[in-house]
Amino acid sequence: MPETLLIKSDFPRAAEWNAAFAAADLQVRHWEELDWRSPAVLAEIDYALVWRPPPGMLAKLPNLKIIFSIGAGLDHLRGAKVLPAGVPVVRMVESTLTAGMTEYVVYQVLRFH
Repeated sequence: MPETLLIKSDFPRAAEWNAAFAAADLQVRHWEELDWRSPAVLAEIDYALVWRPPPGMLAKLPNLKIIFSIGAGLDHLRGAKVLPAGVPVVRMVESTLTAGMTEYVVYQVLRFH
């Protein structure tokens, strides 16, 4: 049985990533379509790929193994009510994200000077 990845899919490349996950034999569930009242459905989720999840929602996933952050940092996950205890968080590394952060830092330095 394939493992299940939950995606909070309100980011620009979600559709493109769905195809890659399907090719990797991952069952993909979408945050917006998940029945959050069903303990059986919530127990199916092994991984979460998120950006700015609502407080407390990740803690409802009893079998969550890893949280993948779709961001350059983890600041969007700060707060005791966001992260469940003991679940590791992995920051995504992606070339366009790296380039965007580099441009942002250079802009801020130039603006400061």
